[in-house]
Amino acid sequence: MAWVIHKENVLQLLRDRLDQQLYCNSQHPFLESRYVIPLMEVFPHGGEYLAEYEEQGNIICAFVMSKYSALTAAAYVDGVCQISLTYIDRSLSQDKFASIINALFNSLPKFFLAINFELQDPDLTDEEKFSNMKNAVVNQCANNTSIPPGMEFEEYWQQRSKSVRKDLARRMRSLERENIQVEYRVIDDEAEIDQGFDEYCRLEGAGWKGEQGTALTATNEQGMFYKRVMDGFALNKQAKFHQLLFDGVVVASLMTIENSEMIIVVKTTYDEDMSKFSPGRLLDYYMLKNLLTSSNQQHIENYTNASANDQKWFPRVREMYDVTVYRSPLVKQLAQFKQKLN
Repeated sequence: MAWVIHKENVLQLLRDRLDQQLYCNSQHPFLESRYVIPLMEVFPHGGEYLAEYEEQGNIICAFVMSKYSALTAAAYVDGVCQISLTYIDRSLSQDKFASIINALFNSLPKFFLAINFELQDPDLTDEEKFSNMKNAVVNQCANNTSIPPGMEFEEYWQQRSKSVRKDLARRMRSLERENIQVEYRVIDDEAEIDQGFDEYCRLEGAGWKGEQGTALTATNEQGMFYKRVMDGFALNKQAKFHQLLFDGVVVASLMTIENSEMIIVVKTTYDEDMSKFSPGRLLDYYMLKNLLTSSNQQHIENYTNASANDQKWFPRVREMYDVTVYRSPLVKQLAQFKQKLN
């Protein structure tokens, strides 16, 4: 088989493919239509097209592609997205995988010397398959954190370092000394999602993001995107706002989306005037205490470039990676030589 490039009605075709689960990994929340379609509609790059490789009636590779520069194509990824829109069958052998990726060069609508595949998740795409290609360069780009399914909270918490547990206990004692009433609640009712979103925007707008003009609002692009994502997942009670309240006032909020296999922490904000109590960390604690039960068979993902302190809160850390595949090993050598000169 050969690659087929779709240039027309890309969004509708992509929506249909994803809703029918015709792509590998399309059950990942960030790779479902409920996330992908709002992403591409709110943040169009212009000229996107869909590349599919089918074998024996199954689509074993698919990429949403866009032009990165005059001579470089790229799998679609945007600043608000923590994963690129790539669908690759992990069962492919190394040789088959390399052959399929290299064949893409001659199938794309324009001549390109390189193809970028940024923000690849090793849980979805084997890094070795790329790194073993003679015409590819792989670079680590971020650390993701996660918690496996079926872990009880007490087991999880006892595995955290003494410094993490002592610091949280100290914050709680401070709240007790000041007679602050702490409450944790979850908003997952479709009718209340608007309220949760407005509260999130209020908190984020009151901090430094509001001062810089980068906070979520009901009318800016980021706000419209996240609102549409939360509305889409809320239809099945798979979107939630987790909130922490001090004396009845929301001081921290985080968004999660989920499906039957995975819960993803999408975005977090907190009242910066309450920083001495670490409301964001306290909310993490209460959220995980709520989620971590033996009956929970979803693993919890936190897609972000986790700091050293972030990593202390999660039992598993894995490295996301970027890939550039060149048209040939010679082109790769020339590109590396140019980079050294620069």
